[in-house]
Amino acid sequence: TVAAALAEPIPQLPERVRCIPMRLVDGRLEQVGASLSHQLARSAQANALALIPTGEGGLPAGARVDALPL
Repeated sequence: TVAAALAEPIPQLPERVRCIPMRLVDGRLEQVGASLSHQLARSAQANALALIPTGEGGLPAGARVDALPL
């Protein structure tokens, strides 16, 4: 994994870690808009999975999270 900054805020879930397909560009994670399972074309644009830890609320833009390059 690599540490990267979120380009925009991401909501967290209290009960599980989220793995979100994203684009890793110059150390920043950008959403590709593929949060639903039927959005496969958008998921294909991702080059990393952001690992969003459990928690209440969300993580602000600029927060550093682990990412798994694809």
